[in-house]
Amino acid sequence: NLRYHPSQQVAEEGPDGSITLQFAVCGLLELQSWILQWGTQVEVLEPAELREKVRQAALEIAGRYSS
Repeated sequence: NLRYHPSQQVAEEGPDGSITLQFAVCGLLELQSWILQWGTQVEVLEPAELREKVRQAALEIAGRYSS
């Protein structure tokens, strides 16, 4: 029920209660930070560039806590 962006649309609702959101953004940096705050509760499906940035950030975070 929350609206994070004016262009936000629910693209799909999963049977497990998950949702796929779709919206237009002007940059990936702010979006990456917003996504990372959700931790394991979110998965970036596309664009591939953002998915990779989030993956790399997650690996760096995990690396800090591995020892």
